[in-house]
Amino acid sequence: MRAGGVILTLLALFSILGPEVAPRSPLAQDRESVYERPSLAGHLLGTDGLGRDVFSRTLHAARFTLLTAVAGVVLAVFLGSAAGALAGLLGGLSDRLVMRSTELVMALPALYLILGLRNLFPDSIGPSEAGFIVVVSLAAVGWSGVARLTRGQVLSIREEAYIAAARAAGASRLRLLFVHVLRILRPFLLLQIGLHIPYFLLGEVTLSFLGLGLAEPAPSFGNMLSSAVANASFLGSRWWTWVPPASLLTLAVLGSNLWIEALRTRCLGKMGGYLGGYLGPGERAGFESWAARASRFWSSSTWGSKHLRHRAS
Repeated sequence: MRAGGVILTLLALFSILGPEVAPRSPLAQDRESVYERPSLAGHLLGTDGLGRDVFSRTLHAARFTLLTAVAGVVLAVFLGSAAGALAGLLGGLSDRLVMRSTELVMALPALYLILGLRNLFPDSIGPSEAGFIVVVSLAAVGWSGVARLTRGQVLSIREEAYIAAARAAGASRLRLLFVHVLRILRPFLLLQIGLHIPYFLLGEVTLSFLGLGLAEPAPSFGNMLSSAVANASFLGSRWWTWVPPASLLTLAVLGSNLWIEALRTRCLGKMGGYLGGYLGPGERAGFESWAARASRFWSSSTWGSKHLRHRAS
């Protein structure tokens, strides 16, 4: 977890602070320095086909790609967890509506769904509008899987003894959801965020590469790679036009995967036996005994037993 955290932290600092210290404007063109090779005296990472500084463009592209991917992941997990938790806790019509909606989204090819959403907006848009479209498109595709997984976890959690005790104490459904259910699901939701980050990073790069995300002249990893591939016969001799964005993208995916694997082994123990296969029988028994002790303590207390007798009558 330490290695993945270090990589992700450095990339986050790179994307947030990097553009503030960029030596040149990412949009400034110098037609006399087209495809200039990297050098310490001139352009640190060389220039592209329009004489723009690759180092400055990479710094600005990192901010757009990483921030939009993270924002899309957070939005997708938030929507999916809220929909799945409500479906699992309420059941009935709410459950059926959420499940049919997730099946509809998952039945459609993700790329076609994103293309359809993109056609709702004009072709000529600025960086902020492009970022909004990318975030919404990625979240619209990614929320359904999170909702189904969250619903399954909630269906297991709501049968526990401490949930029954909270219901007997008069806890509302919202209190059950936010205080008792989602608190147990925090490690699971954190894992879902980590699992989706690599896919959303590649999704944003793919959209910009195809011209559906951030378009030129504003930089992103996708359109920088697209510009380099447009001159595919020179990829070897002009390596500096594509190696920096590709390297940062690779580091981001690698750091996310390292962080996910460590998070899976360290944090999921807090969820007891709800994610079968992650915990051994001893760990599951320990969590269940804790829940049983909490239930017995509640039912044996003076106020709790009085409330239970009142509810029974």
